[in-house]
This record gives sequence, structure tokens and C-alpha cells, in this order.
Amino acid sequence: MKWNPKLKIDLVEVFNRTYSSKPYEVRRRLRQYVYSSTFQEDFGLLVIDHIQDRTLSGKDKNGESFKGYSKSYRESDTFQIYKGGQRVVDLKLSGEMLASMQVRSSSSGQVTINFVDALNAAKAHGHITGMSGRKGGVVRDFFGIKPAEEDKIMKRLIHEYSQGDSVSAQGRELIRELA
Repeated sequence: MKWNPKLKIDLVEVFNRTYSSKPYEVRRRLRQYVYSSTFQEDFGLLVIDHIQDRTLSGKDKNGESFKGYSKSYRESDTFQIYKGGQRVVDLKLSGEMLASMQVRSSSSGQVTINFVDALNAAKAHGHITGMSGRKGGVVRDFFGIKPAEEDKIMKRLIHEYSQGDSVSAQGRELIRELA
């Protein structure tokens, strides 16, 4: 069974929630960004960055610490090679799963984040559901974001775009400088 966790975010809903107190004319002018594919991609990339940073700090999507690794896993050769005995649960053995998240946008103002390939989607599924193929699998649901965090990202991007800037544009500029 092919299963790829998907995180769908309706940017129109996030925008309306974040800017509901602003006058209509301000909202009308700013809402245009939400439908831009560049804005949507930037929003999704910032969500991915947030998920990765939070996960690497050992926290799930609700800000709770992950349950510890089992003794047998900590003593395994694979764990010793990749983690060197580190005990912080950060779901990063090789780094491939967290790095394999991708953004997809739509003309309706929605962003979908999922995993690029079946192997990393399966790893994520195992962590999210606790069905990692081992008896007594542990749920470590890292794949999500709180509404307050979505609002913060929306405010940041709207500010940058209204200043004539964007995360993607900055990234492309940096790549040009490094090339």
C-alpha cells in the first residue's frame, strides 16, 4: 500500500484568521500574495524549516518531547554508527527522511507538504502512527504545525512580500552569489 503523509494548509484560511482585524482595503491588497505560487512555495518551505528545526530539537508537533529510544535500538550497530550514542530523540538517523519533505502549491491557495519518495514516506508514516513494523511501536508525530505557528509564518511572509522581498528570491540571489 502506497501511503504518503500529507500536510495540507489552506493559506486563505490562515490569511483570514491572521488578518481578520485589519480594514477591508488592507486585506484586499495583501490577499493577492496568497494566490502567488512563489508565496505558496515560500510558505511551505518555512513550514518545512519549522518542522525540521522543532523535530531536531526533540519535540513533536505539539511541542512535547519525543519518547526515548529503546535500549535495543540504542545498542544497535546502526545507531552507534550514525548517532554515536547520542540520546536525544530527533528522528534523524541519516537525515534523509526530514530532508525529503517537499512543497506543492495550488491555484486555490493551498499548500501541501509530503515526502518525495516511498521509503521516506514509509519512515514518516511509521513515526507518525507508531506502526514502524516493530512490536510496540512508539508514536512520534512530528508532522504538523500549530495555527499560531502558521500565523507567525504568514505575518513574516506578508511583511517580506509587502517590502518587495521574498524567501525564494533571497535564496535564488544567494545561489547566484555562490555560483
